Amino acid sequence: MATSLRNHAVSEIMTAPAITAGPEITMGEISSLFIDRQINRLPIVDTKGRPLGIVTRTDLVQSYCLSR
Repeated sequence: MATSLRNHAVSEIMTAPAITAGPEITMGEISSLFIDRQINRLPIVDTKGRPLGIVTRTDLVQSYCLSR
């Protein structure tokens, strides 16, 4: 798969505009975004749009398992 993508522009596969959230978002809200927007990762940004981190579906599953 990586080989077949090598010559493609990022704009061909990215979500635009980017779906991001601030650090105050809840895990429940992130889960809903993943389902509703059909995404697997959510960049977390500060008030100026600078990246702080990223939350993945795996992160959500792991946090759920740790909280049980």
